[in-house]
Amino acid sequence: MNYLSIAWELLINLFEVIIFYLYISTILTPKKMKNWNLTRWILLALRYSVITIGNALELTSACTVILAFSFNFLITYFLFNAPKILCIFWVGVHSILGIAGELTSYFLLITFTPMQPDEIFMGEAYRFLCTTLYIICLAALSFFVSTTFSRKPLLDIKQKLFVFLTIVLGIILTHSFLYIMVELESHQSTFMNVIIFANALFLGFFIFILVYIFELAHATQKNIELQERTQLLELETQQYNNLLNTTESLRAIKHDVHHHLATIQGLIQTNNQAKLIQYLNEYEVHFNLDYSVSTTGNIVVDSILSAKSFLAKQQVTTLEISVLLPDFIPFSDVALSALLGNLFDNALEACKRLSDEQQRWILFQMKAQENMLVIHIENSFDGIVKKDKHDSYLSRKKEPSHGIGLKRIHTLVDEVNGFTEIRHNNNTFIVHIMVPLENTNEF
Repeated sequence: MNYLSIAWELLINLFEVIIFYLYISTILTPKKMKNWNLTRWILLALRYSVITIGNALELTSACTVILAFSFNFLITYFLFNAPKILCIFWVGVHSILGIAGELTSYFLLITFTPMQPDEIFMGEAYRFLCTTLYIICLAALSFFVSTTFSRKPLLDIKQKLFVFLTIVLGIILTHSFLYIMVELESHQSTFMNVIIFANALFLGFFIFILVYIFELAHATQKNIELQERTQLLELETQQYNNLLNTTESLRAIKHDVHHHLATIQGLIQTNNQAKLIQYLNEYEVHFNLDYSVSTTGNIVVDSILSAKSFLAKQQVTTLEISVLLPDFIPFSDVALSALLGNLFDNALEACKRLSDEQQRWILFQMKAQENMLVIHIENSFDGIVKKDKHDSYLSRKKEPSHGIGLKRIHTLVDEVNGFTEIRHNNNTFIVHIMVPLENTNEF
């Protein structure tokens, strides 16, 4: 029985580590670091080993709590993105949940079983089922807190219902085992070890179900994010192709201009005024003479600048452009199209909110400077900004398909190890981007 007790304590310590890791990984975002998985396993193994050794040395409850809190803090601080005070807060919450789990299990045992307090705390045989109920209560409370305050809704309704029913079933089965053990204890039955073994199997299966559901939820969330990125990439690719087609059409029109001029000159020489007027009217209907084509040498940049210049003229916004491109640009064509498109869309949207057309202006610069590609855009706006709790700017667009521009800009720049600075000054909104250049001769 002594060896069985030792094995049981080892198992309970393992389950506590698993529950804490599921709890904290749902609330906080993992860090992006090398050897993250190795660091995770080392810290979790240290936490498990130290607490196990502490129990073997029969340390006081206060020492055990302090050790558990310290290692839980180290796990949280080194593995997840959160300031120290936030790490202390969430680790402290879990410690409170542990106490609440003990009190809840004690209350359930006293209320719904014939067990006495001394049997709960000192009873060797009953301890197996008492700690089982404690683990279930701790898992239930941790599940509730983590899913309530998680960074994302990881579980759908069916998954939450399944976990809830699993916890309820666990409590019911635990009470059933307790009633059986009370009867067996009075008859000194040798069937007690079988019940304890069955209880251990049940608890292991219970923890396995929780881990499986949480991992499934994480995988589902990653698939959703991947689908969103794929759809966004497809949309950006389509927009990029549309811009290329538009630019090619405009270049063809520009190429044909001299033919139209020759026709007009011929009509003037023949003094066919009626035919000349008819031809000019038809020409104006079919072609927009206000559409200017940028010629930076990069077809993506030309397409974006040409299209956005036309939109700026339509909404009466003064646009000043200064572009001097390096030979190499560290963005793919699609990524560059998405980046510049989002920058101009946000600037045009902000200018459009200004009722005074004289105050609408956009300044765009793109150049190589000290082995960096610098993309700088400023625009006038109404001075109203939205920020989240992390002091990051939020979009003010209300349409469901909008509101991802600023986030997308950060993502595209981060993918090429660049830096994005977004700020505002009175009625000027500024986005400054710097991206390292490779294999580029600065000019």
